[in-house]
Amino acid sequence: MKLTVGPLLILLFIAIKSFSQQTEEIVETGEKYNNERKVYSVLKENRTVKQGLYQHYLNGNVVLSGYYIMDKKDSTWQRHTSRGLLMSWKSYAENKRTGIWTFFDYDGKITLQYDFSKNEFIIRQPDSTFSYSYQSADGEWIEGKADQDPIWLRSIKEWQSFLNMTMRYPQKAIDHNKMGIVLVTVTLDEEGNAINYQVEKSVYPALDQESIRVITLFQPEFLPAVKDGKKVKAKVKIPMYFRLERG
Repeated sequence: MKLTVGPLLILLFIAIKSFSQQTEEIVETGEKYNNERKVYSVLKENRTVKQGLYQHYLNGNVVLSGYYIMDKKDSTWQRHTSRGLLMSWKSYAENKRTGIWTFFDYDGKITLQYDFSKNEFIIRQPDSTFSYSYQSADGEWIEGKADQDPIWLRSIKEWQSFLNMTMRYPQKAIDHNKMGIVLVTVTLDEEGNAINYQVEKSVYPALDQESIRVITLFQPEFLPAVKDGKKVKAKVKIPMYFRLERG
């Protein structure tokens, strides 16, 4: 037994150690006005694969953190405000949503809680309804209600906090006095994951670009639409508001 188990344990230790040494740290800088940075590690042999801790910084504070294993989310991910208040708690196992997801308001009160092991809400407060369409069995997009609406997994305060931290009013839009509501369509797959972002109603190119940037950065996740007992693709319309106040 010693001759068999010993070498296996040694080889396993060497494999784990060598694997951990095959990563390199990446630091991405974003918007200068809020000192945005993303810090994470990737595999050296394939720099598109994230491995290990991921942290998103705004103004020197971590606002989003979690772990990747072979480019898949595999841990509890947390989102905070710029002041360190916890806004959401999400668990993943190899990119699959698992456990109890919890969302908070500014006072630490739970406003939304969903149990993926039972596929049911524990706590749910009324939220604004977004217009959407779903894809029928023949591939057509149908406006209106499916048997179950797609549900955005986030609290209102979490979304507001994120907008306050990340959204900026483009200078070009300010110079040209442009304002209004940009309508962004987010396409969801059968599991409720966002797979595409597109401006449906344009206001001004700079405002359109900012809307896409912010929503993509938030990485919205939904419970999928259901029709005739089956999960279906959907397109959700999210309004982005831009208003100038001149005194």
